[in-house]
Amino acid sequence: MLQLDASALAACLDREALIDALDADATLEAVIVGSGECETQLRLIANGHPRVRFVGSMPAGEVMAILAKTKVFFSGCDTEAFGISLLEAAVSGCNLVTIGSGGFVEVVLDTINKTTFLLSPNFTREACRVALTSALTAPNSAMAAAPFLPESIARQYLDVARQPREARS
Repeated sequence: MLQLDASALAACLDREALIDALDADATLEAVIVGSGECETQLRLIANGHPRVRFVGSMPAGEVMAILAKTKVFFSGCDTEAFGISLLEAAVSGCNLVTIGSGGFVEVVLDTINKTTFLLSPNFTREACRVALTSALTAPNSAMAAAPFLPESIARQYLDVARQPREARS
């Protein structure tokens, strides 16, 4: 399954790149989760394709259940500061295709071109096709969730706060 994040999938995803990926693999289904300002445009891009399914907004538990069955998570948002939806997908074991900007890139440095495939903000149909194909054929590996839990983050902040001022610079 290929999951597309509707809240972060702006006009830059052209219809042909998505349809190319679906047509290359008859077992592939695109599930678009979320709703918002891009939904109408995404429905036009899908143009009634039989393997593009819109599921709208749903509770977090249902999203995580879909992520557990998802091979690739795609987000085309180039203004995502951190990318909680990307983190949820990564810890669920999804391969990622996303724009190479924002703070989330620092989280996935070790997985670039392994399970995370980055696009430039003004990516082309061909670049998107290559990234999707790479992500679909790469083995999946779940990212550890523990470092991103609130307790771990708080511990890291406290560790920094306890350092002498001169050691922080």
